[in-house]
Amino acid sequence: MKFGEYPLDQCVGHVLAHSLKLGDLRLSKGTIISPDHVAALNGLGQQSLTIAIVEEMDLAEDEAAERVGSKFKSANLQITSPVAGRVNLIADKDGVLLINQDEINAFNNVDETITIATLNPFARVQKGMLLATIKIIPYGVSKRYLELALDCISTNSVEISEFNPAFCDIILTKTEGFKQSLLKKGEAVLTERLRPLQLSVRSTQIVSHDALEIADAIANCTSENIFVLGASATSDREDVIPKAVVQSGGMIIRFGMPVDPGNLLMLAENGSKKIVGMPGCVRAPALNGADWVLERLAAGVEITSRDIAIMGVGGLLKEISQRPLPRATPKVRSPGVAAIVLAAGSSRRMGDDDKLFRQIKGQSLLRRSVMQISSADISTTFVVVRKITQAHHDELQGLNVQLIEAPEASLGMSASMRAGILAAGPNVKAFLICLADMPDITHDHINTIIKAHDPEMDRLIVRPMTASGKFGHPVLFDGKYYEDMTAIEGDIGAKSVVQLAADQVFDIEMDEAITTDLDTPQAWSDWLSRNPD
Repeated sequence: MKFGEYPLDQCVGHVLAHSLKLGDLRLSKGTIISPDHVAALNGLGQQSLTIAIVEEMDLAEDEAAERVGSKFKSANLQITSPVAGRVNLIADKDGVLLINQDEINAFNNVDETITIATLNPFARVQKGMLLATIKIIPYGVSKRYLELALDCISTNSVEISEFNPAFCDIILTKTEGFKQSLLKKGEAVLTERLRPLQLSVRSTQIVSHDALEIADAIANCTSENIFVLGASATSDREDVIPKAVVQSGGMIIRFGMPVDPGNLLMLAENGSKKIVGMPGCVRAPALNGADWVLERLAAGVEITSRDIAIMGVGGLLKEISQRPLPRATPKVRSPGVAAIVLAAGSSRRMGDDDKLFRQIKGQSLLRRSVMQISSADISTTFVVVRKITQAHHDELQGLNVQLIEAPEASLGMSASMRAGILAAGPNVKAFLICLADMPDITHDHINTIIKAHDPEMDRLIVRPMTASGKFGHPVLFDGKYYEDMTAIEGDIGAKSVVQLAADQVFDIEMDEAITTDLDTPQAWSDWLSRNPD
């Protein structure tokens, strides 16, 4: 391929390398120059253009990208059509991503202009998630180099090992005085962790933290996967839970992992059964090392002591932000903004009272919030709840909204957000992330935020803040962040996306309504005192 500046009469049939605006004439990069273009440019005094000349021994960028993409055809992958030399691989199943790093590295070393970028090996992926992007950097590449690159990869270079429905057994241990509430919480959070991996709990046994009792419980298990959550942390291979595994006839594969949180995990086997001694951190919904082990087991991916040992690079989970994924930009976005209303919280700080059904002037907080949101300049409103009930239908009757279930809600705010964004899909103009417990947010607040969104001015994320500099909600994200938003985990919402896109965040000053939420009895009392009937 030739690249350079050429006189206008030599540009016909070739590719414009850079966008051009001259008078009323606008040509975008990638335009094939026609005789009419040359005539118009001559009339405007233009004498030359920077162009790319795709020669006979070259292949145009889209055709080259499509040929690479075709190598990955699989039942678990979707391959997008080429756009500007880019083809994306999209997950068609939930599971664990398998990458043949040697093949991808060999491919990327053939020529600097022929590239593949992927997610990390063994990443947990969901249907619809972007897995890899193939990019031909110039407008055309050598056919010879492309053939050499294609020889480096196969269908198995990028693949998904999907989650298949299976059963598991849970063993919980207790010590003298161990709280019943901790047993219930441990079982509930662990069960929620397993559900999206399609692991159903067949039985739960509660036994004393004693090697013989645990060994008997293991013997009673009938599932291929057994998960043991101890009342006391395991600190040695000779400790209670590892000793119980050995007494049951099992063998320890690995005790301890270089992932924090999650150091105290144990992986063992007894015949065909896998036994995981859980670190205590699984009682909290945040991501930890045990999740990486559970995901591989659920996807049928072999996991060895060495596999766990090499998890240390990138294993400091509390100290790193979620790395955004390569972005899949659809050709056409819908003109509307999708509102994602997060209403799947457990209201723990309210005791037994569901705050969203509390009444304000004869109307529930949930209905009050959703009415204001849906009456703004919103195309679709998605209300995300933990489990859809008749009460939700009754409260939102007559409103133009869609109820979405977030079965993983106990794993953190991001799970609810992800459910709503996946429901909205990748082609919306923008996502407005709203909280359902903010009584003072009106449609005027929302419309002001929407109007501030301006991709041409790099206002891709619009974040409200008070005069004192405190940030609040709702927050708007341009649709280009779809892949990033569906990849976040934990209970910090989309902070990692905001941090990594700091130069595209536009802060807009608003009143205290953006920081007023009603999630404790005291907050309700204070708000009612300021807003008497």
